[in-house]
Formats: sequence, C-alpha cells, structure tokens
Amino acid sequence: MSSLIITNLFNPVNIIGINIVSFIELLNYILLLIFFVVFVNLFYILFFINKVCKNIKSFHFIEMWWSLLPVLILIIITLPSFKILYISELDYLPIGTVKVIRNQWYWTYEYNDFNTTQLDSFIRTHYIPYEFRLLETDNYLSLACLTSYRCLVTSSDVIHRFSLPSINIKIDSNPNLINRALLYSLVPGLFYGECSEICGINHRIIPIKIEVCLPRIL
Repeated sequence: MSSLIITNLFNPVNIIGINIVSFIELLNYILLLIFFVVFVNLFYILFFINKVCKNIKSFHFIEMWWSLLPVLILIIITLPSFKILYISELDYLPIGTVKVIRNQWYWTYEYNDFNTTQLDSFIRTHYIPYEFRLLETDNYLSLACLTSYRCLVTSSDVIHRFSLPSINIKIDSNPNLINRALLYSLVPGLFYGECSEICGINHRIIPIKIEVCLPRIL
C-alpha cells in the first residue's frame, strides 16, 4: 500500500489489516496537522501577537475553535476505530475450525471438522539457505487462501500468546480457557509469528509458521 508516510508495517493480507494500516496512516496525517497548527501558533505568538493584538481584550473566536477542533479530531478518529472493532468481531462464515494448543516448548494444531488430525510443531535446529533462523518449524499449519477459519486457542500449562502480526492476530492462550479468533488471508504465502508473552525462559524460541496456499493445492 503506497503512502506518503513510512510506517514500517506488514503488508496487509486481509480486510482487517487493510483497515488497520489505513487507520494508522490517518493518525499520522492528523499528528502532522496538529504539529503544523501548533508550530504556526507558537511562531505567531512569539513574533506578531504583541504588535497586532495590543487593544484586543478577548479572543472568543479563537477560544471557540480551540475547543471545537479537538472534538472534531476525536470524532474523525473514533469512526474508523469503531469500524475496525466491528469487522474484527465478524465471523465471515468460517468453513472450518482449527484448535491451537500451546505447550511448554511447542504448539499443537488440531483439525476436527472431518477427520481428527493433530500435529505438533517444534522449532527446527538445522536450516537451509534463505530460511529464517529461529522461525522455521518441522510441522506447520496449512490453510486455504480466500477462506476463513475459526481459530480456538488454549494452553496446557501457563499463559502464552498466539501472535501472527502479518495476519493481525494476537490472542492469549490461557489454561482452562478457550479464546476465539478469525484466521484468514487474501493472498497465499508463508506467515511467521512467535509467542509474545513472557511465559518463561526462552519463550521466544517457540515459533509459529502458517502456510496459506490456493485451495486446489491444499
């Protein structure tokens, strides 16, 4: 997504990500506008206000706009943020359910819609060229592109966090509790994540790898 402001964000791969990136760019433009207005006012006060406003006793017009402008800015920020909250809670008619279980040193993925399939995902200790160190796993989750899945996240020991920034998912995995998230992508590819909760020593070396491919080759 092209923008005049560099945000260093992931390229969005679903509707929620597109709206989040657009919202962050809107906030950056608002911050630049506020900085420009404040700078111009400070410059005017320092160099011109004593010459122009000697006989003026009140600034009703300025006081009115100084109160209304923050309200208008808050309204502009609130509307797209409510939209993002609304679309992030939609289910988009998921065709399948994936259960994610966090263990002490690995992730477990379960497909339970047709035949119960379970696979454990451990970090790989050997790498080939052009692979990401500490992010590759021996097994990974395979999903279909342009298809939404209901993701149920839980834990078998302590509190962890299932974090996939490129797919806009960051959800806690708590023991004896199931949290729900929507997992879908508009483009195929490999997506990586990690446990972003400080759950113990070397918690960062439990990576997440998801492959999103076209439905005909899944």
